[in-house]
Amino acid sequence: MIKRLILIFVAAAMMLFSGCSRVTTGGYFKYRALDIFERAVESIGRLGVTGEIFLNGERDFYSDMYTGKYSAVCRNENGKETVFGGTSVKERKIRLCVQVFQTKGTAELKIRLGADIRSYEFESDGFLELELSLDGGANYISVDYHGFSGIVRITSEYR
Repeated sequence: MIKRLILIFVAAAMMLFSGCSRVTTGGYFKYRALDIFERAVESIGRLGVTGEIFLNGERDFYSDMYTGKYSAVCRNENGKETVFGGTSVKERKIRLCVQVFQTKGTAELKIRLGADIRSYEFESDGFLELELSLDGGANYISVDYHGFSGIVRITSEYR
């Protein structure tokens, strides 16, 4: 569903931007149209991030939905929650720090970068630090719990 909406927005933008530079002077219309398009794409991307009331832990966003901190104390948790991310036409560079203190089960960090999904499984205590380049499109950071008991902390910041 999200892919179809993004495709519709992209097609509409392509039709809108073809010839914009001839219509106005200074490109104000083109800049304004890009800004409106970016906001529409970002609002669609918010649907992919788990809502506050459904989170196992607590999350504080920083400047947007790509950055912030998340902390969860889990007791035999199962399921997936998407803690950061969204859709965008902008590129972003993120520094991600993940800390896991495990007493039972596993916690799996999943990072979706467009069509590519990277997975990092924690079967014991661990620390992971990553530098991510997020291209335009759908980019999400999720935690998948499998009978997990323990603590998960994630910090995502622009670099």
